[in-house]
Amino acid sequence: MTKVTIDDIVFDDPDQDIPRNPGPLDIEWWYEHRVQEYKISGYKDMTQRTSNEVLLHCRITIRTTDTGGGPGKPAKGAEGYQKFRDLQKLIKSAGPYKVQAPLWEPKEMYLKGSPKFRQVAGEDDWVGTWSLEFVEKYDG
Repeated sequence: MTKVTIDDIVFDDPDQDIPRNPGPLDIEWWYEHRVQEYKISGYKDMTQRTSNEVLLHCRITIRTTDTGGGPGKPAKGAEGYQKFRDLQKLIKSAGPYKVQAPLWEPKEMYLKGSPKFRQVAGEDDWVGTWSLEFVEKYDG
């Protein structure tokens, strides 16, 4: 995976020593084109584009872990724990946030829907998987 930035939170920075914690597990980018379909009895159905421009959407899945503390450094002081805290603050607001990833133009985006954090039994409280969905900011 490659470096992704949400505002000032950097994930998987290749300039940082290994382990580069955490990095995105998965990133999806898409546009939702609005096309209306009309059912025509006895004829080929008709379609109509209902929007000239559409918004960019993005879904990022990130795993925060207990690695990254280095020798002698407690895991709670590690980068995974700090990223957990940063994401905990981030999900309290819809934004907008500047989302950047290689090969995609940086966009101001709103955090959409219900951001989620999933933990697995037996792991530290900050270890788990985040699901964040964004939609391009366009206020007219």
